[in-house]
Amino acid sequence: MVSRVNAALSGPLPVAVAKLRLYLPNPATNAILLKPVKSNIAEAHGQIAKLLQVRGRERGTGGTTVIVVSKGSDCAARVQ
Repeated sequence: MVSRVNAALSGPLPVAVAKLRLYLPNPATNAILLKPVKSNIAEAHGQIAKLLQVRGRERGTGGTTVIVVSKGSDCAARVQ
């Protein structure tokens, strides 16, 4: 799940933001409209990361799966 979110943040999402900027060339308008989206994505990603870390500790690593999660601020930076 986290890898799909990371893929979307580096793939389709920047393309969508670039297209939006074509229709909204004013940076102030862009910032007003995209700020809630950026913060929601970063918040959701941070919550998932925290949940996975807690679940991983509860179950123990067992040496089977390693999950690398970006920090929420990194996600917000990718949306810009």
